[in-house]
Amino acid sequence: MQFYLARMAELEREREELTTRLAAAPQNVPDVHPGMAEICKSKAARLVEALEYSKMRLDAAKDIR
Repeated sequence: MQFYLARMAELEREREELTTRLAAAPQNVPDVHPGMAEICKSKAARLVEALEYSKMRLDAAKDIR
């Protein structure tokens, strides 16, 4: 029983520490770059285009791997 009480106290301290760290963290930071979707879309389009041309197909296939 003592083990569980000690573990609960440890978890409570950890929760307090995490709560403090979260409160101090910047609030308006985006999770990903705002233009990431457009970058990925552009890269995918170039890859599809490269796969359509036989001369570039091998290089494009290597890029996929």
